[in-house]
Amino acid sequence: MLKSTTTETIVVVNNRDLIPIAKANDIKAVHIDEAMSGLAEIAGAKLICIDDVNAYDMGERLIEQGVGRRDITCVDVQTFAEGSRELISGGDMSFIRECSRPSHFNVVRSLEDARDDPDDRVRIPSGLPGLDHHLKWRKNEVVIFTGPYGCGKSMLLHILAIRWVMGDGGKYPDGSEREVPVWLCTWEDDPIEQKENLYRHICHGVQDADKMQLAAARAVAKRVYHTHPKFTRTRNLEWYLDMVRMMNEEYGTNFFVLDPWSEFDHERFNFENETEYCKRIMRELNKLSIELTVIFIVVTHIPKAKYSDDGSVKPFRTADAMGSVQFGSSASRGICCLRAKVRADLGDDRDYLIVHFDKVKIERNMGRKGTVAMLYHEDRHALEKQEEASRMAADMWTGTVRKKEGS
Repeated sequence: MLKSTTTETIVVVNNRDLIPIAKANDIKAVHIDEAMSGLAEIAGAKLICIDDVNAYDMGERLIEQGVGRRDITCVDVQTFAEGSRELISGGDMSFIRECSRPSHFNVVRSLEDARDDPDDRVRIPSGLPGLDHHLKWRKNEVVIFTGPYGCGKSMLLHILAIRWVMGDGGKYPDGSEREVPVWLCTWEDDPIEQKENLYRHICHGVQDADKMQLAAARAVAKRVYHTHPKFTRTRNLEWYLDMVRMMNEEYGTNFFVLDPWSEFDHERFNFENETEYCKRIMRELNKLSIELTVIFIVVTHIPKAKYSDDGSVKPFRTADAMGSVQFGSSASRGICCLRAKVRADLGDDRDYLIVHFDKVKIERNMGRKGTVAMLYHEDRHALEKQEEASRMAADMWTGTVRKKEGS
């Protein structure tokens, strides 16, 4: 064990192979296990924990054993991207000190140290023409979809899920395919209808699709899981999160839809009100989305008073979702859906799916807020953005009136 003085700096490593490399470069180094068992011998030294993955965990372990927090700094790939072996091989202690950061760096840090996590820089297109301006998926999100019953939320999500499987979302970082990228935990939807809709979408509504189209549809259908409609056990969130972990580990599933929230068997703690319960569950979903690098989409409804019965556009917010305002405040993305007529005064009596992007956590690269009007084509289970209807719906949603040209 190294005997230190108050002026010494000792490198603490998690990989024993780095110790001879450090010694060859005149750097005093000790393995974390020896540091933990011989704290008295390194008392008074400044410790720098170096590891590609666990540097800050190592620092916290030493602090828990009584080492002063200000006597420990840490280095991982966040502050030296080329890795611990390369850093120690350089033999430059002044540079190592420059790369090191306080033990609380993973919790609070300076703005100068603000960096995008590589995963956070990845953006996955929605796959739907007309929506990518507003919807660029992150690799970890908790999303709230809300709107009236029967407005088209599940239909839109079903199409987005198919596109996720067919696009980059359905692949691992190395480009290989995930076995089952999507789990549609949809309690109220008929899986046979979901399957038929998927086939129509992949085959573009062709009645007599050729073998290649059918094979493509079959391949996508095998990679989308659903919840058995005769499921009889308790539908609590503990069961759901256990299934999420299993599916992510076994099949690489990374796109999870809870549809609808109201059909789960919610189990609150004693004296826990609905808002506190929603806040707790949303916090758990957010933590798990980061841990597993997955997307959760929670589908909720809005109270009847929040939408119009006559088919007109009555704006609402994600925060209006039944249950709690925590849905809106805790989500990284909030999307409102409404079925409405937006061009009836022009002789167009069709119902449009109005999609309002109400909340975007990082608007610079997750997509822009705004409103889109889409027409549903049942024959090919597809949604198509309508530009003029979208402009009119945006005006209605924001409460403005577009002036007629020349008025």
